[in-house]
Amino acid sequence: MSGRILHMNICLALISTGWGGAETVVFELARNLNRKGHAVTIVVNREMLSYFRQLHGVRLFDLGYLHLFTPMSLYSARLGEISFLRRLSWIVCWYFDEVYLHVHCGRIRREMGNLLLKNHIEIVHSHMIDDTFLISGLVPSRVPMVATVHGFPLRLHANILRTIFGSKRTSYRKALTKMDKVTAVSVFMSQALCEWEPHLKEKVIVIPNGVDVAEIRDSVDLTSTPRGDFNLLFPGGANIFKGGNLVIRALARLKSEIPYVHTYIAGDVPRNHPLRRLVREMRLESNTTFTGFLRPEKYRNLLRSVDVLVMPSREASFGIVYLEAMALGKPIVAGKTGAVPEVVKDGRNGILVQLDPEHIASALLRLYRNKDLAESMANTNLRDAMRFDWDPIVERYVKLYGDIMALKS
Repeated sequence: MSGRILHMNICLALISTGWGGAETVVFELARNLNRKGHAVTIVVNREMLSYFRQLHGVRLFDLGYLHLFTPMSLYSARLGEISFLRRLSWIVCWYFDEVYLHVHCGRIRREMGNLLLKNHIEIVHSHMIDDTFLISGLVPSRVPMVATVHGFPLRLHANILRTIFGSKRTSYRKALTKMDKVTAVSVFMSQALCEWEPHLKEKVIVIPNGVDVAEIRDSVDLTSTPRGDFNLLFPGGANIFKGGNLVIRALARLKSEIPYVHTYIAGDVPRNHPLRRLVREMRLESNTTFTGFLRPEKYRNLLRSVDVLVMPSREASFGIVYLEAMALGKPIVAGKTGAVPEVVKDGRNGILVQLDPEHIASALLRLYRNKDLAESMANTNLRDAMRFDWDPIVERYVKLYGDIMALKS
């Protein structure tokens, strides 16, 4: 059997609590695999089903509702930002969700195995903790299995339930070791995985995330009109790990040098969120716009209209937002953390900063004052973005699938 197979029958698995980087990757991977003539089935929980219904030619397998007790909106919240009673009720609800999920996955494994046989599935590819756990116990087990690690499965201390019930950490580790291959989205993530579980060293390979460069550029209509003389976009919303509070404090320092600087904060940010309070406390209301959730085309129009994308993440396993900025030729200011330096090259296509408002403000001021530097970074990003176009990245997955199937046969 050749290592590269022209037409394959592929199953992608996703059990998720909301839209983000991993979900975007599953969507784009499915779409691009389908475009290349491969048959694709997506196994997904009902809470996420509607996002994938727009994919033409892709089969969907409904796992049913898997989060019966906890409102989906709470999955994006932070425990430190809600009241004690609400926090306690959340923990109780989440516990019951975890128990139900474990029981339900055990119940549907046989049905999943029948799905693989009926649809002649040749390889199964999981993307999150719960779906990796699900497919690791599938029957028939002879079907090749791949798991992609998108984020920080090791940072379970940030999720109080998974700290209390640490068996999930152990289950995920065992599930990964059952995979034929494990892909990490960055060298940084690959190294972290191998330190966490040394037995994965022979299985882990790096395949980065991608973007559809042509689609991003074609979807921009240039109708967005920025409000300031120097416009920034922070796409991290309410997620504390994305560094929104650092950006706001940097904005306060910038305002003394650039009175009409303006920052757009994209993503859902609740009304009483600390980020909104910080904006009010620092009297930056006229310099800040909370956009709320934006559909991709609106987000890209806004991104095209601003001068700089800024997101000093406290941790990052990759960062698709940086690729989108590159595709539209935007200089980037980002934290020197995690896998970010694998995408943002300091002084080439952006500026890497310490997680400090003063340092962030200094980098932004440098781009404002040095138009030639900003233009050089913008042009570099337009070229470098092609390294992360989905077309060659999907080919890497196709080759991986073919190689695994050849070995298994």
